[in-house]
Amino acid sequence: MKKASVYMLTCVGVAIVALPPVFGILTESQFRQRIDEINDYGIWSFELNAFERGWFGSSATIDVGLSSEALPQLGSASGDDEQTAAVQDLLDERLAVLVDVAHGPVVLRNGPFVGLAGVTARPDPTEPDTAALEDSLGIPYLFEFRGRAGLFGGLRFDADVPTIDYATGDSEAIFSGVQLEGRLNGNELLAHLEIDSFAWSNPLIAVSVDAVTMNADTEFLTRYQWLGDVELLIGQTLVVDRTLGGEPAFEAANIVVRGESYQNGDGTLLATSATYAADYLNFGERFRFTDSEVVVGIDSLDADAMNDLMAAQAQLEELAAETGDPMPLLMPVFLRLLAAEPTLSIDPIRFAMDDETFEAYVHIRTNAAALPDAAAALDADPTLLIDAVTLEAEATASRALALRIATEIVRQQLAAGAPNGVVPDGIEDMVQAQANAMLNAVVAQGFLVEDGESYRVALEFVNGEFSLNGSPLPFLSFR
Repeated sequence: MKKASVYMLTCVGVAIVALPPVFGILTESQFRQRIDEINDYGIWSFELNAFERGWFGSSATIDVGLSSEALPQLGSASGDDEQTAAVQDLLDERLAVLVDVAHGPVVLRNGPFVGLAGVTARPDPTEPDTAALEDSLGIPYLFEFRGRAGLFGGLRFDADVPTIDYATGDSEAIFSGVQLEGRLNGNELLAHLEIDSFAWSNPLIAVSVDAVTMNADTEFLTRYQWLGDVELLIGQTLVVDRTLGGEPAFEAANIVVRGESYQNGDGTLLATSATYAADYLNFGERFRFTDSEVVVGIDSLDADAMNDLMAAQAQLEELAAETGDPMPLLMPVFLRLLAAEPTLSIDPIRFAMDDETFEAYVHIRTNAAALPDAAAALDADPTLLIDAVTLEAEATASRALALRIATEIVRQQLAAGAPNGVVPDGIEDMVQAQANAMLNAVVAQGFLVEDGESYRVALEFVNGEFSLNGSPLPFLSFR
């Protein structure tokens, strides 16, 4: 038994000493492969300047920046030379990052574990710009990334940005820092990010944001498509205008921004949605919104056509330079996209103001049977799409809310014509009377429909013709 134990311990010791160089070779191979995969997505550019492999560890230097392929997506396609130059300057910025690698199979860095390698990465402190920024902020590093690569693939990671307390002149910024943790396995990402607080102030304004979290559970299919969900939560936001006696100019609680993307059974169609919600949004004392929510959804997206369309749009400048007109190339892909009969919905759109409710929705649908046969025909006459598109929209507001909105419109009109833009005191009765008259006129003209204690408006677009509350609008007809 004792001999067997000695033999086992000897084998383990030999493995611990002999295997690290082999794991170093595997680590470098995976390291280079992951950099190539990141660069293939066309958003970030990682340039490996050096990889020095040792027995128990390795080191690498990477230049990180935005990819030149991101130029059209960042605004160069707008034709604005000044904007293009600004974007190009941004693309030219690079950050040198030092990567320290500890080889497996037994890694003691950042806590002991058994795996392929342990990785720690920080911006290079010897770079003048990085050193100057770290010194001015009084922090040991801009960020630190720590990863654990498993024996059978996958990377568990955590990262942080340190706490910042920075003051210059009359301004001060206090930042709690960032904590990030997650897991990357192939193209699948699971991540959680937290920011406890951020505050910035000067003699004119004070801004604070608290309890920020981000969650991602996604799978990247292509450069332009992903599945899963991403969520941003902001607990509290406050903006104080100190020139107005320190009263809050803006307040918000529990802001939610959520994106979801999923596919049907055979993977040919995608559906995406984006949700925007908040418990309350207060703009000064006059405008207070509660229970706000807007959901935007797109269903039945042809996955291949969408990918091809996004790829073509990212190369608009190149296409225009080659052909003079990129539309003949884009239009066939656009028709393929519409042939799957995608739908766009904004449903619900809702909020409450002073406990009075507003609700609305918009639905846009496509009919593949009404599409033209040839992309060339659609390129020559875009109105051929008219029969293929239908729209249905409806909005409902309580009478009290409609009167409140009308009152604000009248008040703004009076303020525009008043000296210094200030509405005189003592004319509230006149404002209310004009607001009521405005609502009555709108109802009499058929733009609003009285529905009990609410007002309702409905808009439809079918077969090239608009109708409002069931009545045709000939001046908006495409026939």
